[in-house]
Amino acid sequence: MDFGNDTLVLIGAAASIVVQALRLLAARFGYTPTDEIVAGVLLAVAAVFGVVLEGIPVGDIFSPELFQGFIAIFGTSVAVYMLLLKKVLRPVEEE
Repeated sequence: MDFGNDTLVLIGAAASIVVQALRLLAARFGYTPTDEIVAGVLLAVAAVFGVVLEGIPVGDIFSPELFQGFIAIFGTSVAVYMLLLKKVLRPVEEE
């Protein structure tokens, strides 16, 4: 999947926000989330990006167009998730 520069900037901004939120949790409350929680948050952010970038599919519940729309959202979400995972876990692990 090939993202444009504007999309990569948005993904980088989302990664920065997630990293800062995790650092705030650790500094302010002494809570360090587990890898599973970080992965869940990143998956949720990636799913939102998938819907935003691909749009919400519309159609009959058994239509191929609806299925193809969800595959596009899932594929985009996985690609965004992998980018976020690289950008978020490295800075968090460095602390």
